[in-house]
Amino acid sequence: MEHWLSLVATENLTRNTLQARIVRRRDQLQLEQDATGQARQQQLLHIADRALAAAANIERQAEEFNAKYKAYALFTLNVTRVPYVP
Repeated sequence: MEHWLSLVATENLTRNTLQARIVRRRDQLQLEQDATGQARQQQLLHIADRALAAAANIERQAEEFNAKYKAYALFTLNVTRVPYVP
């Protein structure tokens, strides 16, 4: 799951692109007849949708914060989808 979520965040994948990658990966692992594999695929797509929605919400909140406190100009929030690695 972490692998797919990091791909969604860093590469700005759409749901369809992510689904294509998952299907390609599934075919490589020969999970097409495995019900568990298909359930996992649907779970990954659901998690990816939630992660994208959460990222969009964080970006929207940062924009609102910056607009609201623009007059004070003490600092602004910059949201990036590239993970911070110290």
